[in-house]
Order: sequence, then C-alpha cells, then structure tokens
Amino acid sequence: MPSLANYISLIDLSGAADGDVLTYNSAEPSKFELAPPGALSIALDSVTDVTAPTPSDGDVLTYDSGTSKWVNEAPAAASGSSKLCLSRAVTSTGATGSPHAEADGPIAIPFGSVIYAATAEVEVTSNTLYTIKTAGNYKLECEIGVDTSTSGNLRISVMINGVELRRIPQGFVYTNQTVHIFFHYAKAFSVNDTIEIKIIPVGGATIVVRGLVSAGPDVVESCMTITKEG
Repeated sequence: MPSLANYISLIDLSGAADGDVLTYNSAEPSKFELAPPGALSIALDSVTDVTAPTPSDGDVLTYDSGTSKWVNEAPAAASGSSKLCLSRAVTSTGATGSPHAEADGPIAIPFGSVIYAATAEVEVTSNTLYTIKTAGNYKLECEIGVDTSTSGNLRISVMINGVELRRIPQGFVYTNQTVHIFFHYAKAFSVNDTIEIKIIPVGGATIVVRGLVSAGPDVVESCMTITKEG
C-alpha cells in the first residue's frame, strides 16, 4: 500500500492563491497542481430533465408532465379582453314594460347586445349566452346597474353550462333607488363551456336593469368583461 508520503508527493501546493482549486496535470512529472477555477459550461439540453435541442429566440421552458421534462416552446400569446354591454334597459316585457318582479323569474342579462371588444377566446352565442372557445383561466368582471321600483333584495347567479356555480346576494335595496353592483369571478374553463349571468329580485323587489345611456363603452350602465389570464 503506498505510503502517505507517496500521495503527498503528487500534490504541489506552491504559490497558492484565494479560490484556487487542485487540478491534475498529466504532463511529466504528473501532479495535482493549484490553478484558478475554470468557467463551468453546461449545455441546457444535457441536463437530464430538460429537452431543448433547438431553442429559438424568445422561447421559454415549460414543464411537460407527460414526459416529466422541461421543454422549450414559444410563450403563449397575450390575450385581450372581450367587453360586452347592454344596449337597452331590460324589464319583464322588454325595453318598455313594467319593472321585473320575483314572479317573472330570473333575468338573463343580455350583455352581448353591444360588443365593444371581442377576442377569439369568447363567442357570443346569443345576447345572453357566451361560449369559451379556448381552454384556460378566465376572469369575469361585471358591473350591473339596477333601478328599483319597490324595496326588497337582489340575487345574482353566475351560470356555467346552465348550472349555478356562484350565487351573489346583494342585500336590501330601497324603493326608487339606483344600485350599481360590481363583482368578479375567476375560473378555469374548458372549450365550449358557456357563461350566463342572471339577476333575480326577491323579497318584494321590482327592478329594471339599466342599459345604454349614450353611445360609447364608458357610458353604458351594465357591462361584463371576460379576460383570459392563462
């Protein structure tokens, strides 16, 4: 078995400086010598859980659960928002009828009667029904203007595929009052999921949902914005 002295003879520590590392020099007499550390160079594609053989400018690493690897791909395009608004007031018999009461049933709000902005992710299937065309995470932001004729309570239902997934109670409203209701709702949607917003007067309230006051997206009383967030 070689002695300790034999091992020490293979190491040259002369001229040591801060940060030096031992490096093997195969030239005769072969020894381990001190040297500054070299730059570390590792190709990203050589990492065992990364597959990125031909990246392009601007690509990002995205985890693929199917292969359990990080892969390069172009970043998702930024999405805009679809802004949908009422064109007119909504009552139990249309634009000019008597105020809407609980006995008349829910009002499906026709935000799609005026479209101030539209994106490919959302299809206005009818004035009251909106269909998601690209799966992802979405945020709904709603403003609803309501005129009351008699006091009572209001309730808003967020309907997804015809099922009430969120109920938003608005509390007591007084006679001859104008109420502005704001709410937002976030959810992961699949392709062809549908969205519908309904408002229901309860407890004796009778209401008119306010519509277009004058032309332009900033002076409409009731609007919904649908934004794809990821």
